[in-house]
Amino acid sequence: MSSSIHTLNLTNDFAKQYDQHVSSGQWVGPDLFFKILQPFVKKGDRLLDIGIGTGLASLPFYKAGLKIYGIDGSEEMLKICHSKNIAEALIQTDISKSDLEFPDVQFDFIISHGVFHMVGDISHIIQKSAKRLKPEGFLCFTVIPYQPDKEN
Repeated sequence: MSSSIHTLNLTNDFAKQYDQHVSSGQWVGPDLFFKILQPFVKKGDRLLDIGIGTGLASLPFYKAGLKIYGIDGSEEMLKICHSKNIAEALIQTDISKSDLEFPDVQFDFIISHGVFHMVGDISHIIQKSAKRLKPEGFLCFTVIPYQPDKEN
């Protein structure tokens, strides 16, 4: 089984416990994203969340009046996100091969939190994101540094 398929199966299996698990820990990334970007947020802006999962990182932006779009590889995570009714559109796709899926939409914000370390080379995602951002748009993401001395 390939690494990405194995990761996706684990994500699908973990989906129902995900929100509770991260809210009980010290997962502060989504709050930091919003705090950093909040001065630039305007009601009606569009945000793409790459690896939206259950929507936790997008939720504060939704509450501020943004239109949320999301892509994720996990069907189960997207089901939970859909049930929260926060997104204009959700698409299940392989993020590592995605064209960002919304060809007629330009985004004010593109975020991705806690996802890229599972993708590998993200240069194509960064390039495609840059093309999808409006002028003066923001790309905000997290990565875990590659450490060749450690096993994956």
